Amino acid sequence: MKSSMMFSSYNLLVVTIALVLSMSTHFAAADSDVINVHGSGTTNPSKCIWKLMGMFMAQSKILTHMTYRAVGSTTGIKEFLGDKDASNPDTPLNDFGAGDVPVSNSQYKTLTSKGIDMLHIPFVLGSISFFHNIPNVPEGSSGLNVTGCLLAKIFDTSIRVWDHPDIIKINPHLADMLPSTDYPISVGRRVEGSSSTASITKYLYESCVEEWPKTKVGKVINWDKTTMECQGSQGMTDCIRDNKGAIGYMDSGHGWKEKLTEIELENNAGTYLSSKQAKERDGIASAAANAKIPSSAEENFGNVHLINMNGTNTWPIVAMSYIYVRKNFAEHQESEKQAGLVKLFLQSLFDTEYISECDEFGFTQVPDDVRNTALAGIESVDFGGVEWIFEKDTAAYKGAGPYVISSKRKVWNSADDNTNVAVQKNDQTSSSNDDSNSKPALIMSIISIVLWGCALILFLFTKLGNKKEKNILLSEESKNPEKEIA
Repeated sequence: MKSSMMFSSYNLLVVTIALVLSMSTHFAAADSDVINVHGSGTTNPSKCIWKLMGMFMAQSKILTHMTYRAVGSTTGIKEFLGDKDASNPDTPLNDFGAGDVPVSNSQYKTLTSKGIDMLHIPFVLGSISFFHNIPNVPEGSSGLNVTGCLLAKIFDTSIRVWDHPDIIKINPHLADMLPSTDYPISVGRRVEGSSSTASITKYLYESCVEEWPKTKVGKVINWDKTTMECQGSQGMTDCIRDNKGAIGYMDSGHGWKEKLTEIELENNAGTYLSSKQAKERDGIASAAANAKIPSSAEENFGNVHLINMNGTNTWPIVAMSYIYVRKNFAEHQESEKQAGLVKLFLQSLFDTEYISECDEFGFTQVPDDVRNTALAGIESVDFGGVEWIFEKDTAAYKGAGPYVISSKRKVWNSADDNTNVAVQKNDQTSSSNDDSNSKPALIMSIISIVLWGCALILFLFTKLGNKKEKNILLSEESKNPEKEIA
């Protein structure tokens, strides 16, 4: 009787542990079902994209892992179109691509000829400008004033010193500011395929064709061997900052944030101004207002450019940043939950509460007609899957659902509007998110291992206990054989 009760108690414990294990395994599996979204492309609005992704991850109830690789427009387009050498060459390698240039006419035609429709989603406008590190030379009209032709001569290295007569003619005050005569110019230029390079070379060609031929227009061109190779916007910053007498180009917002010294450039109307002054005078948005932009996101954007547009205060080198997305997104989605999250993220690019967060990086929101075109394009995409929604005003019950991005929900690191973790740094961001996303599953895995260990010990203990009792009974029977006879 006693052994039977002991055996039942042990079995009850084992069953209980098994139930707990089953629940914990289910919980761990559910909690580790991370929804992934990964984009790649232009470096210019990368901080904007990182910040919005950080907000989404902080405001989501369920685990989401959203990353963006700032690798340049050319790489973003290549990965969006697919690896031509892969077994499935038309399969995109990102969930969305991004660039400051449209997909080229030839690339667009090649893709659509295969029955694959794509969309250009224009979401912000940014200016590309020139920054320098000439000692003693400030910003403003008393600093460095340049024309398109003067820049063309500087960047093709036919002008190699800052006190060259062509420069002094426009900047007579400059000679007395320079540390020495024949003060050398160091030209910084981007490597790999860069939309910034595409924009400034197109500007140089259109503003001074006699000095900058069409053969030197593009994302990748042949530069003079004396120029400095600079990787990405941060690499260009380092090239300028680390070399006295240097000049280079980058998205204006990055240059402003790094407190680099900007030139004043003559625009199409003959006005000398900086990109910062142009932004303050709505000279960035006016470039898009005067451009010919398709009325449908499905159309070919290959001929769209915002270079040398008319307007008294219009900045002459404006880039429109695009998201590239497949219309048949559902065919390549990781899961139905992912598709809905991507759709809501794209819609956030036109939601004032979210896209206004990118103002600090120097970007301008697209005009209303472009915004409407983009939103209509997003609605035309076959996302399928689960619908995600925003919670802005408190929505009892509904706001507590799993597929909600709620501005009411924050984590400690993002509770301060001036602080947003997982957004400002690239690789560190992805790493920290991977760690935070894996912690619940890791904890449950540890608990599971411990419980299974307990179950094994109980099982062995039970078996040993039963064997011991059996040996005792046999011993008693051998001592009292008459009991067995009776």
